[in-house]
Amino acid sequence: MNKEMRKINCAKCGKELFETDKPDGAAGAIAHNMGFIFKMPFLYGVSGCYFFCCKEHQVEWFDENVPKNNEVTNMIEEMKIKL
Repeated sequence: MNKEMRKINCAKCGKELFETDKPDGAAGAIAHNMGFIFKMPFLYGVSGCYFFCCKEHQVEWFDENVPKNNEVTNMIEEMKIKL
């Protein structure tokens, strides 16, 4: 059974990054291996999966689309330190 291919684009600029028939998580691993950025910002109350062609576009997109929440940001920073 053939799965339908889908195009993965940068969430900021729309540039086509690659095509895959994999679900979001596996597509995220593919993106990472290809040097792209994959984010699931659910901790910030934003649902969905987002792909970016570069760090600059990821930062710009987050600044425009993710609500600022100092409590969540602090929790994430504390988790990073513990890792």
